[in-house]
Amino acid sequence: MKRATAADVAQLAGVSRTTVSYVLNNTPHQQIPEATRRRVIEAAHQLRYSPSAAARALVRGRSDVILFVFPAEVTLAEWGRRVLSQMSRRFAQEGFTLLAHTGRFGREQIDDVWRTIVPAAVLCITIDPEQQSAMHAAGVPLVLPLFGGDADIQAIAMDSERVVVALQLQTLRDAGHERIVFASLDAEHRLTTASRLLVLPEVANALGIEQPAHHTFTAAPDEVGARLRTLLSAGITAVCAVNDHVAGIVLAGARRAGIEVPRELAVIGAGDQLLSALTEPALTTVASDTDRLAEALIEVVIRRINDEPPPTELPDPQAELIRRGSV
Repeated sequence: MKRATAADVAQLAGVSRTTVSYVLNNTPHQQIPEATRRRVIEAAHQLRYSPSAAARALVRGRSDVILFVFPAEVTLAEWGRRVLSQMSRRFAQEGFTLLAHTGRFGREQIDDVWRTIVPAAVLCITIDPEQQSAMHAAGVPLVLPLFGGDADIQAIAMDSERVVVALQLQTLRDAGHERIVFASLDAEHRLTTASRLLVLPEVANALGIEQPAHHTFTAAPDEVGARLRTLLSAGITAVCAVNDHVAGIVLAGARRAGIEVPRELAVIGAGDQLLSALTEPALTTVASDTDRLAEALIEVVIRRINDEPPPTELPDPQAELIRRGSV
């Protein structure tokens, strides 16, 4: 079937196309009789009419798309599919479509994306100043990095990181561990690692424990096991991993080295990935409250788009301890 147009709605309702536009766009300061308004809405419903996204973008100078660009070194799984799912749902309720772009095809292709769709806003993990300037010059009204940009957005992201690290370290401390290392991989999760390292000193200080040293591991279990043996001999009794992926590698290394977890070495992860319950022993981990994180980000972004003042209060970030057998 041919898609219904505003002209079709106008013909069925017996009004002009301008009147259809006023009614369906809820244009302010227009004196449209209530009976006329009802006829237009009923005609649009009968014809299953929906305004053209291209036409709306032409009128507004932007689309109803919010583009979320992930750099090549950040995977969607790492950042959290649940957060993206929640943000997609909530943005849809506000009339926007969230489009995630992994940025794995070179900078030129990313530029083509935001130039083509003219998004209402671009969200990103980080961005270099040159590309941010290029986006603004091309008409993108809002560019909001989670780190290194908008103060409110960065505060939300850092608060979420702070809550996760605090619960990890508190769990280890409550289990009697004071000599702890913070573990990451040498070639992955660099952005998450950097943000967690930023909050690590203040969290450790607040808990009254020695700041964990940062150790990078390879993905080879035998090498990890040898490294863990060295750390044990130096008095380390616990590993706080940047995420469950790293924690799983630490557990595999401990098995190769004959290190008993948690009797000799406690291990805690972050993220509550599906396989975390299937490791040996099952991994104790910390899960962020993705609903609160998404809600806070959306509130700030929508207010930015609508040129409204920032919210005076946002939901506090929360995290949940998933207690299993590794601590």
